[in-house]
Amino acid sequence: MHIAHKVPNACERVQAWKPATRNADKQVRSLLDFLFVRYKMPEFFYDVWFKNTTKHIDWFIDLANGASVRDIKNLPIDMTKKMAHTFMQAPDYMSVSEALRYAQVIGFGGDATLAWYVNSCYLGRNSFEHEDFWSKVIQFFAQAGMFEVEKLPEIIDYIQAQYTANRAYSMKGRTISALLRQTEEWHEELRRLAQQRAKARYKRVDLTWETSGIYGCSYEVGNRENKSYQRFSIRELLSSEALREEGREQRHCVSSYDRSCADKVNAIFTMHIKKQGVPEQTAVTIQVRLSTMEIVQAKGARNRSITPTEREVIERWASREYLSMSKFL
Repeated sequence: MHIAHKVPNACERVQAWKPATRNADKQVRSLLDFLFVRYKMPEFFYDVWFKNTTKHIDWFIDLANGASVRDIKNLPIDMTKKMAHTFMQAPDYMSVSEALRYAQVIGFGGDATLAWYVNSCYLGRNSFEHEDFWSKVIQFFAQAGMFEVEKLPEIIDYIQAQYTANRAYSMKGRTISALLRQTEEWHEELRRLAQQRAKARYKRVDLTWETSGIYGCSYEVGNRENKSYQRFSIRELLSSEALREEGREQRHCVSSYDRSCADKVNAIFTMHIKKQGVPEQTAVTIQVRLSTMEIVQAKGARNRSITPTEREVIERWASREYLSMSKFL
């Protein structure tokens, strides 16, 4: 365990510690506080001891002994005083990386809602690569004023595509209204190209792949005798053609995941819903990252957010299949 490797950095001799509880988690917390903590640490930071994050453990020890956030080594962002203070006040459910993004958004003048959506999209998992560019993007949105923040993941996907194609791409002179329009046009173009490829099969190799091993399900909600009845079914999509059909129905770009599905990076599932007296319809598209067995995205038509009932069904399915759910769904 990481604690054993860091005992030489401890302020106290480990032999002097005595557990005050039988609860294993509380014992570990007590031991960490005894050995390393001289100044109160935020709750989210304790999780680093249970993960393979040696750098973050070193940060924990330095901060717990009174170091300034701005002075710790290898910070991936330029930390202002406001960001440093906000970082140490980040919500308990966040990881260290998510807390850094949270601090960055608040430091630039954004709010907690914007920080939530920043962490829920590509910026929450890009390991701070090309941070000189992305910090300016975050600053742009933090200072953009009121806009439909739910569209941020789609806009970030658009910006990422532009920046990948042209490293000179910048946020200078851009407006939020223009970005929203360009994002919608870009997604429409992707859908149009996907449809063209499906018809012509031009330079396109249709892929099929084996199941991920995650089973689908069928759940009933409500009473069969009245209009409250709904039957939900979840099944895996196992071909390029199936993903294209899903994208056409849902008007999003899930067809772009075919290669990563074939390579066993992701698994894509579709949720259908059958209501009383209504034909069965596609409701939600679900992305599972197989390396972590985590549901990282669940979107309805045109990338709408899932409803409370849809979330309940997905959570039941996730529990049965031992899948975790991203806190940002």
